[in-house]
Amino acid sequence: AAGPALAAFLSGLLFDGACRPWSSGAGAGASVEFVPVPPLDAEWGRRRPDAEGRARRGGTATVAPRARSSRGGAGLEIDLADPRRLDPLPPDLRAALPRQGLVNLFEARAVVRKLEALVADAAFCAAAAEWTAGNGRAPGAGCGAAECRASAVPCVGRRPALAVLALYPAQAELIRLLAARSAVLTAAPSPVEIATPDAFRQRECFTAVVSLTRSHGHRAVTFGDDPSLLPTALTRAASRLILFGDPGTLARRAQWNGPVDHLDESAAERERGRIAQVVAYLHGHGPHPFAFGIDESGRA
Repeated sequence: AAGPALAAFLSGLLFDGACRPWSSGAGAGASVEFVPVPPLDAEWGRRRPDAEGRARRGGTATVAPRARSSRGGAGLEIDLADPRRLDPLPPDLRAALPRQGLVNLFEARAVVRKLEALVADAAFCAAAAEWTAGNGRAPGAGCGAAECRASAVPCVGRRPALAVLALYPAQAELIRLLAARSAVLTAAPSPVEIATPDAFRQRECFTAVVSLTRSHGHRAVTFGDDPSLLPTALTRAASRLILFGDPGTLARRAQWNGPVDHLDESAAERERGRIAQVVAYLHGHGPHPFAFGIDESGRA
């Protein structure tokens, strides 16, 4: 079960505040971090330091700024089926990726940098090990469940300490490739599981790192091929949720009413409402400000 601050954030985001945590969580430090890729600029206002958030289990989040205006997305995503948009991908990475799918190289690199910082942080590792031990599993132990043995996606454990959930399979594969090249991550005592949200159904992790991936330059876009993927990704963490995304793309989606891409009007409105709440937090207007912080470590 999620901690009180994270539970309060998720209750408002997904359940209209109907699920009330046993405690408000105020004063516990940010349980939700947003890493903007590209970073927030002057249009989004200046950040204020939050010493309590930084001290909490290796966190570097700051209090959300009050944004003054919104702009379009940065256009960092790459459609692997479009040969005109492959320039940012090094040839060796491109050869190892599928022929179709969406990736965001800048966001993937930022995710790996965050993972390296987490596994190198003694306070985070101690808290993660305590949580893992409390769930009755040695760090890195496999679960052995039949559904995991039959899955095409390797299951590191029913409750991994640290997991990356990318909304698109190609982005998950890109992050895996980059993580495999990291000496820090390969030497970490516990492996990091990297998959799409559907591989985490009925499972939880101590800290979930979510790659939203989308960064479109000129129109509103959906987040995930299936509307259930985003809420699944958001609800896997027991302690800490770290979101990576393009603030401009989120803002544009929040402003779009009506059907979009493969979503009908009803599903599109549900997604728009969730994205609009995340954007509200970025503007400093979220209902649970104690739960939300911004970490600018996602600079390309």
